[in-house]
Amino acid sequence: MKRLSFLIFGLAALISCQKEAVVCDDVTAKEIAFQVEGDLDFNVETKATAVTSLNTFNVIAENTSTATQVWSISSVTKSGSNYLTAKYWPITDQKYAFYASNAAMTYSQQGATIAVANANTDIVAAFSAYSASNYKQAIGLTFNHIFARVGTFTVSAPSGYTVSNVSAVTMSAPVSGTYNVKNGTWSRGSAVSHTLSNGSNDVYVAPGDVTVTVTYTLTRGEYVKTFTKTATISLVGGKINNITATPSFAAGEEASEITLSVSLNAWGTQNHSVTLS
Repeated sequence: MKRLSFLIFGLAALISCQKEAVVCDDVTAKEIAFQVEGDLDFNVETKATAVTSLNTFNVIAENTSTATQVWSISSVTKSGSNYLTAKYWPITDQKYAFYASNAAMTYSQQGATIAVANANTDIVAAFSAYSASNYKQAIGLTFNHIFARVGTFTVSAPSGYTVSNVSAVTMSAPVSGTYNVKNGTWSRGSAVSHTLSNGSNDVYVAPGDVTVTVTYTLTRGEYVKTFTKTATISLVGGKINNITATPSFAAGEEASEITLSVSLNAWGTQNHSVTLS
């Protein structure tokens, strides 16, 4: 009777394995692990410490079938090329998606968000949508920098001119707002003023349209004139945005060359009448 019970138990387990579509010879619970991808390195001097590697980060797991948060953790443990979560896969795939960032996140059905008070700290974030092939596999996370960085700013002289005395370079751009990790979009806060150098900079702002104002002097021969001009630039997130501004002229502003209008009178005829004495 004991032998018969053992056989029945084994048959039931086999049927359960087939029904649940799981790997029955893997009796060890599978930990959810991540593989961090993406080039985080920069070669320019930064005003704040740029993220070039990740030893720990925050993770939110979402059940996409029910659009609910399953769990969140404030740190992961790096082990070789993987990052371990101490969280485990369920017996069947429950359609998990994952949000990750080195900043705190708030979950909502529209996608986890990051509330940004200022751009003084480099923030990176990643989203991994549900994929059936991810079940029990290490999840690849590609982190992107959420801010736009402003690098060099230069004023390019128009042809025939020289440019000098570049000063009062200001940029109006927001440094706050809310970033949606799922779709990579910003709800930007109010713009604030930044002072830029004529040359190398390292300023982080929320990406999008910004206004730049600059004062400079143009010279061409005896023509010397100082301008203050404004332009709108669309800064790209996750990039070092190098700006080259080329002046344009309104009517009458440009250098006007001294020109001579020349005409040549043809030989005329003059008739004289004289009296001989």
